[in-house]
Amino acid sequence: MNSKRVIILLSQNYINDPFCMQIFRTAFASNLEERMWRIILIIEGELPPASELDQSLRAVIKSTKCLRFSQRLFWEMLRYAMPTSNVQRHTEDNPDVDLDIPLLN
Repeated sequence: MNSKRVIILLSQNYINDPFCMQIFRTAFASNLEERMWRIILIIEGELPPASELDQSLRAVIKSTKCLRFSQRLFWEMLRYAMPTSNVQRHTEDNPDVDLDIPLLN
């Protein structure tokens, strides 16, 4: 998997959709293989009790910080969960770089 993060909007509909759950299981297996936690869960609405959830889904919910749209500072928390971009890292390392240069003259 080449993605730096996989954002999953987890809802009752997502859980009930076999295709969506297969995507989740693929991301989960990749996380286990690479030993890197790349899944970001955003929970929408009420979920079934933990005992009724897929075992891998329960593991992710238990081991990661789940976000909700209704949360205060949702966007800031999502940004924090994302990796730093190469452009941002490059400009932090080189403060003299001007990113406001026009692309076309």
